Amino acid sequence: MPGVETMGVIGAVALGANLTCFFLLYRHRSDNLNMSSTWICSRNDLIANVGGMIAALFLKSSFGVLRAAILDLRKPLYAATQPMTPAPIRFSKIER
Repeated sequence: MPGVETMGVIGAVALGANLTCFFLLYRHRSDNLNMSSTWICSRNDLIANVGGMIAALFLKSSFGVLRAAILDLRKPLYAATQPMTPAPIRFSKIER
């Protein structure tokens, strides 16, 4: 299973490659149908890379919130299973 860092680096390389293709094809996008189609595919790949990064960011954030919520929900269950010790009773003098 690849690590998050590896996937991030590969995603950044793919984004760089798509940006390069996009700019190289930009001035030739209306030369003919083949160039237009290639430019459109490059543009769509670029949008998919950026959209994928945004989706990954949202997923990472949402899993973090879910993890914190699950841990928070488990706290009362953990506390309920621990033995309770009674608090000492303290008597104070009553002044008249």
